[in-house]
Amino acid sequence: MATATKQRSAAEQSRAEVARLHQAELDLSQRRHDVAATLGALEAGFGDALLSGYLAAADPDPGVLDGSRSARSEIATLDSAIHQARVRRRAAISLVWKAEAAALRARAALLRGEAEQRQQRTAGLLAQLADFEGCAYVPHRLAAGPLPVGDVAGGAPTVLLVPTPRTELLRMEAAGLEAQAGEPERREIRDRGAISGDGAGSLLAQLRGWDPMTMALPLATATAWAVAAERAVRARQARIAPLANQTGHGAPIRLELIWVGDDIDERRSRASIPALDD
Repeated sequence: MATATKQRSAAEQSRAEVARLHQAELDLSQRRHDVAATLGALEAGFGDALLSGYLAAADPDPGVLDGSRSARSEIATLDSAIHQARVRRRAAISLVWKAEAAALRARAALLRGEAEQRQQRTAGLLAQLADFEGCAYVPHRLAAGPLPVGDVAGGAPTVLLVPTPRTELLRMEAAGLEAQAGEPERREIRDRGAISGDGAGSLLAQLRGWDPMTMALPLATATAWAVAAERAVRARQARIAPLANQTGHGAPIRLELIWVGDDIDERRSRASIPALDD
């Protein structure tokens, strides 16, 4: 029993590690998003700052460039940390399944051991009975042959209950657990998916709530795609329906994001304005 309990504890610990790494990825991704926003604001004013310095015949403010370099360095560090969190979470997910399989096999081993102990006692009792009665005794079984199924006029089948020795039931339960143990070992980590929603915020909320035991698309990758897709749709809208009162103005952008691994399926992912495209 101690071995089976230990294996269950290992599975629980691995699940906790999966959850911890998933939360770390979410927190680091949020930090990356904030730093990227700060960098964007800094770089948006670069041109004006440099031009002002040139017109004033002054050297560029080094603080502007230092802030940009610092933000870019932090983003690179965060990207590395997020990648490591994902790699380690994959490994932890596999450990959960291995621990689950080991717990099932440990339980099966306990049942087989119990069955063996019972079998030894049963063999001794049967030997005493055979010596006492002068003939061998075996568990009662129904004679082989066709089973009756109702009468000649039809009707419900007859149900026959066959008594099974408790020792045999233990062996059957152990065999069932062994068969179950193979299932988690055959699992593959699901690292593909498809989501849709109105705007980037909807997609990112879905990815944040993704099952930690599966691999969603990295939030930074999804954010970059959604922002670029929305920008492209708005640019197309401005070309084909430039007036403010034309169809589609102010309508939400429908995003459909499909990924495999850490990569977006660019061919099938799309962005559209239903009011304009339908």
